[in-house]
Amino acid sequence: MRSFRVKWKSPANIALVKYWGKNGHQLPANASLSMTLSEAFATTEVTFSPLKNEGGPVVTFTFENNTNEIFQQRIERYLQYLKENEMPFLQHYRLDIQSQNSFPHSAGIASSAAFMSSLALCLCSVEEQLYEGIGYSFFERASYIARLGSGSAARSVYGGYVSWGRSKHVPHSSDEYASPVNKTVHPSFMHYVDTILIVSEKPKAVSSSAGHRLMNDHPFQLARYRQAALHHEELLRCLLCEDRQRFVEIVENEALQLHALMMTSHPSYILMEPATLFVIQQIRQFRSETGIPVCFTLDAGPNIHVLYAKDESVAVENFINNQIIPSIAQPVRVMYDRLGNGPEQLFFEFDK
Repeated sequence: MRSFRVKWKSPANIALVKYWGKNGHQLPANASLSMTLSEAFATTEVTFSPLKNEGGPVVTFTFENNTNEIFQQRIERYLQYLKENEMPFLQHYRLDIQSQNSFPHSAGIASSAAFMSSLALCLCSVEEQLYEGIGYSFFERASYIARLGSGSAARSVYGGYVSWGRSKHVPHSSDEYASPVNKTVHPSFMHYVDTILIVSEKPKAVSSSAGHRLMNDHPFQLARYRQAALHHEELLRCLLCEDRQRFVEIVENEALQLHALMMTSHPSYILMEPATLFVIQQIRQFRSETGIPVCFTLDAGPNIHVLYAKDESVAVENFINNQIIPSIAQPVRVMYDRLGNGPEQLFFEFDK
């Protein structure tokens, strides 16, 4: 048995059409569409050490050099499932996992997507080495494996714009893995910017997994899934035809629908904060006054993603720095991000 050491950097993604609600085992109730980021990422290093018996996987996990017992238990359950159903080689290994983020954990910036995709890429790198000529697409396999740990992680193994979920408008689409759609995106959207305003670094009041479960008995469940399907189809058209105005309308509506669903679930959650609402109002006023098609989106948290074209960056960033930030009566961390190219393998080593 060989030992391995592998490290991947994998980005977060921000959903433009939200995935909210599950079917079966980590399958989406509706198709989603996301933008892969560049500067918000997780780096994960895994050392695979052979065991003398088949008692694996044995797991140790540190996040930013600290132990995290709750997340370690989640990883252990995930790897146990993979050993029994997808990756039997894990029974022969001890896995020492070290991870860190470039952004706050559990603040609603897809931390699990970044981490789980980076871990899945490490696992698939070793699998590929052990079973040469296995005959599948590496990234499609990584997307599938990542999905089993975190649904939105399926999208993070690709750069650019990514669709996940079966849709007649995306060739070869599947609920089991995500697909990039960049070939049908207008060049202007391939240079989009995402400035993230972190108004709170506190952990979310409810986990994404718990939030998805709230959709099971939600009174607006069917209406939401119909609306999501329409938005998915229409946003693909916007990206193709460079319809920035309709892009703005759909993206903002999706963000507000997500939070409306949380507010009208049982139990209900209000994840936005006063600073969130203030920024939303400021963005809409700026857009009305200037005609610049800047928009916002939110994940399941209070922090705001401000989306705009690169050719509008001077005006929008002056607005953010000179009008929004000074007007908020609390510290705000700003992350300047953009459409990213996807994961990067940092190293892969094994004994010969």
